[in-house]
Amino acid sequence: GDEYLRQFGVILKEIFKRKLDMTARYGGEEFIVLVPEVTQKARNLAEVLREIIQDHELVFEGNTIRTTVSIGVAGCIPTLGVKPDSLIMKADKALYISKNGTKNAVSCYS
Repeated sequence: GDEYLRQFGVILKEIFKRKLDMTARYGGEEFIVLVPEVTQKARNLAEVLREIIQDHELVFEGNTIRTTVSIGVAGCIPTLGVKPDSLIMKADKALYISKNGTKNAVSCYS
């Protein structure tokens, strides 16, 4: 599990590689990515990530491990009075739509 999470982090940094893109582990098996783009651009990058992860294989102790990923995307225009937690809450709601739906999906908060 730890090796797969490490490789996932490497893949994240390959996709979200611009100076303004920020990636971080956000809990046990969750990651957060901050992308200064419109929501559609972030959704497109999330879809690229989903496709790469579904095709990625990790060989560990003779076993091939494949996984999928559920992704939630949310956007906002920062303004005074808007708390950062509200963006995380929106992304979390979109994530649970992916997790509770078909899985291996990208969902956007709208």
